[in-house]
Amino acid sequence: HITIPSTLDGKNLFSAQAHVYTAGTASTITNIQLHNLTDGNDMLSTPITIDLNEKDSSTAATPSVIGSNNGVSTADVLRIDVDAVATNTLGLEVRMVFST
Repeated sequence: HITIPSTLDGKNLFSAQAHVYTAGTASTITNIQLHNLTDGNDMLSTPITIDLNEKDSSTAATPSVIGSNNGVSTADVLRIDVDAVATNTLGLEVRMVFST
């Protein structure tokens, strides 16, 4: 979980990407959703994906799309949902950029 600090109060999620340390090689693509637990909403209308044999979502065939429920307030709790993971994938970093 990630707790939103007061410096991000009233900001909106502008972009979201992810990176793994070892690329997945089989089964399914890695699929990551950002969920605002406080508001009870997913923040992405199209989740972050990392394609097979890739390490970063910046090269994904389907880019993530920020949804309409993208605003955050001080002390909101965000959850990172890994809804699917490719075989042999190791590690995860999620990059989020917030703006006004």
